[in-house]
Amino acid sequence: MASARPKLGSAPCYLQWQQMSLFEPPSEQELSRLEALQGKGASTRQLKKLGVWLPGSSRPQKKHKRAPTVRDCLARGLTRIHVKVAVNDAGHAIGEDHVGAKYLDSDVESALELRSQGYTLRQISQMLDMPIRTIRGYLDGSRRNQSIAGWRTFQRWQKRS
Repeated sequence: MASARPKLGSAPCYLQWQQMSLFEPPSEQELSRLEALQGKGASTRQLKKLGVWLPGSSRPQKKHKRAPTVRDCLARGLTRIHVKVAVNDAGHAIGEDHVGAKYLDSDVESALELRSQGYTLRQISQMLDMPIRTIRGYLDGSRRNQSIAGWRTFQRWQKRS
């Protein structure tokens, strides 16, 4: 029985050969540019501009996003508004007022009402266009299970109308 892989010295060599076969070899022009830059001690930034990544060289790091400033928000056409929201014991916004909330409180209440009427989770999911696991979380109390401890005013940004 013939083996499918070539006979190389070791498994790591085979893996390296296999990875190299996935990419097209660089053109003559790219090779001459690369050789010229390597002779001058090219930085990884210069090599990145050429679209060349050498194994062993450090990969470019991701830039961290900075929080938008007031000037950025105003330039995007947003206005600052004050909103009174429900908060829990720790003073954090809860329910539909939470920044990460995807569904309104009315959607959650209608899911609870439909379940009490005897609909299955799948039927409720199709009616409200919500994932089944989200509905299950609302029903078993693992989501939106905090009680309102008070009210607090937050500043939010809203599109100008």
